[in-house]
Amino acid sequence: MLAVSRERGLLQLLHLELRCAGISLTSAESVAAAREEVTSSSYDAIVVDADLLPPRNPGGALEELKEADGEATPMLMLLGQDTKNVRLWRDAVDDYVLFPADASAVADRVRALMNRTNPAGRPLDQLETGPLRFDFRRRRAFRDGDLIRLRENEWWLLHLLACADGEPIAASELLEAIWGSAHQDDTPLLTAWVRQLRRHLEDDPTNPRLIQGNAVDGYRFVPGGENPADDSYEAEPVKPLSLPKTHSR
Repeated sequence: MLAVSRERGLLQLLHLELRCAGISLTSAESVAAAREEVTSSSYDAIVVDADLLPPRNPGGALEELKEADGEATPMLMLLGQDTKNVRLWRDAVDDYVLFPADASAVADRVRALMNRTNPAGRPLDQLETGPLRFDFRRRRAFRDGDLIRLRENEWWLLHLLACADGEPIAASELLEAIWGSAHQDDTPLLTAWVRQLRRHLEDDPTNPRLIQGNAVDGYRFVPGGENPADDSYEAEPVKPLSLPKTHSR
């Protein structure tokens, strides 16, 4: 998916929301950069921040982007709450979201749009391991059918680890993705949140099998709890977190 936006926080969270659906995210910081991008690559959906369209001729810039794409790629528009002529924009694109909006709301509209145009796509919305079930679409976790009450940062941490296919993620990458670059070296912060998440999910939080690793070697999510994290466990190379690549002009 291509996102034409400069909202770094939205892009980062949208990347996390879409990752479990198997949707990769590329971003462009301008409509001009987006036009170049769509001429060289194909995308399943395009999200456009209306604020990046030139104020003198926003409709013309949007049409130029569509022409450069040439594939009738479904398009979602991010509109400000005070945007005038919402009906006009609604007719120009496939769907729209009033912004600012929660990243999960934007991701839901993206998935719905892609499902309408490509119903064969099968996003990973849920994951089950033992008595635990995770609903990534609704951001809920259950044990034996009972809701596990997770705070927002606990959910983001779980979301990142669960979608990494068992690969370890560096502490600095987790910290930057969830708390921002100002906290990327604050390993005690991450350690405390991992401890809390383990208390919610592990049968024995002192001998974690589901969320393995540490702040030095990185953390990974292991469905089924294979290879329990103990002193004999040799950590795999830490996987850099794949944040969306950005194109500017």
